[in-house]
Amino acid sequence: MNFALLLLRLVAGLVMAAHGAQKLFGWFGGYGIAGTAGFFEQLGFRPGRAFATAAALASRWSACTGRKGSSRKTADSSCRSSTASSPSSSR
Repeated sequence: MNFALLLLRLVAGLVMAAHGAQKLFGWFGGYGIAGTAGFFEQLGFRPGRAFATAAALASRWSACTGRKGSSRKTADSSCRSSTASSPSSSR
């Protein structure tokens, strides 16, 4: 079971990394920042370059955190710290 989850995370992470590389660098048949920016502007998102960069970096970031599982750990620690500080803030 643990190996299956590891394999799933690795595959999903690599897919997201490749997807982000398409947007950032034009690798794997992608259009790069310029092409992605043009697409975003056609959809009505202006400035297209800023949205394209944000989308590409989000894909790359999700690939890194998804493979390591750090997004879940970060969310868990932030939940613990907010609940721990709640009683003291009500005084």
